[in-house]
Amino acid sequence: MFLTLTNGASSPQTRTAIGRATDRCRSSAGRAGAHLNRVFVNTVGWRSERARSRRARALVAAIAAWLALAAFPALAAADEIADLSARLASSRREKVRISAAVSLGRLKDRRAVRPLVRALRRDRSPLVRAVAAAALGYIGDPRAVPALRKAAADPEDSVRKRAREALARIDRAQSGRQVASGALSERERRARAQSIRVAPRERPSLAPAPTLYVQLKSVTDKSRRRASKRHRVWTANTMRSLLHDELQRSPEVTLDERSAVESGARHFAVDVTITNFNRRVRGPWVEIVCEVRLAVSNRRGRLLSFLTGGATVQVPKKTFKTAYEPQLRKEALENAAKSMRQDLMAYLQRELRN
Repeated sequence: MFLTLTNGASSPQTRTAIGRATDRCRSSAGRAGAHLNRVFVNTVGWRSERARSRRARALVAAIAAWLALAAFPALAAADEIADLSARLASSRREKVRISAAVSLGRLKDRRAVRPLVRALRRDRSPLVRAVAAAALGYIGDPRAVPALRKAAADPEDSVRKRAREALARIDRAQSGRQVASGALSERERRARAQSIRVAPRERPSLAPAPTLYVQLKSVTDKSRRRASKRHRVWTANTMRSLLHDELQRSPEVTLDERSAVESGARHFAVDVTITNFNRRVRGPWVEIVCEVRLAVSNRRGRLLSFLTGGATVQVPKKTFKTAYEPQLRKEALENAAKSMRQDLMAYLQRELRN
């Protein structure tokens, strides 16, 4: 292997550097082999000279191979990428394909883009496709953008979400590189300047003042399932955070009391109860069901209405693994929060008109 690398170098400097690394590897391998030979001879006590010599040579060869890989990490990385790519493309076990996609993303090597794009387009498992999309976003190579844009319309919500996150991550990385390197052309700079310039007779548009002040009060998990108190607290806190983020996306809503006082927004209080959060099997599907009830009150504490809703996440029974359940439960909570935000906003808008 060392002769092939040295003779194939393209320049005298490269051949000299590789030759020095080769000498170091041989020297280290020789010292390690001699040491291991003494250790095995003295402690194990092989009977025959031939067996002792054969085992020592095998150990020296193994150490030399390890040192060679340490001297040439690019080759080791290439072998690792090839191995992971083969697992991702051909393994019949979903867990193996997921692990391969995660490992390729952690390498952050551009050579992993092609196998990950192939998995994103062709793999039958939505979990593998979602992990592949996340890995492409972590690598940040713009060559993955067309495949990610197509995956943003995937039938599975988890794949769509990871694809959108990956696109946003790649876009931020590309924008940062352009700003850091000054890669914007003169035409692009002028276009940006014109897009933010305000004409003398124009006034910049102001965001509309919020008309609704929503106060998230209690959030509890009272679902009929076997769960520890700690896990119920985690579920309730997760739902609170998700609902908070969803409500913040509505420009007509404020969650800040001071802002509500300044804008004269109408005050509503909301208590949230998770009434069902179970796993069930229905036909060929395994479902995670999340049902939520909202109790809406006015600022004086008078109950106005109950709103009920939720979300269900389905996966094929033949591909379901217990290890996937935490992620599926989180997706069910996310979808339930989105659904309840829509129902709550529709109700509050009707209250404003009355």
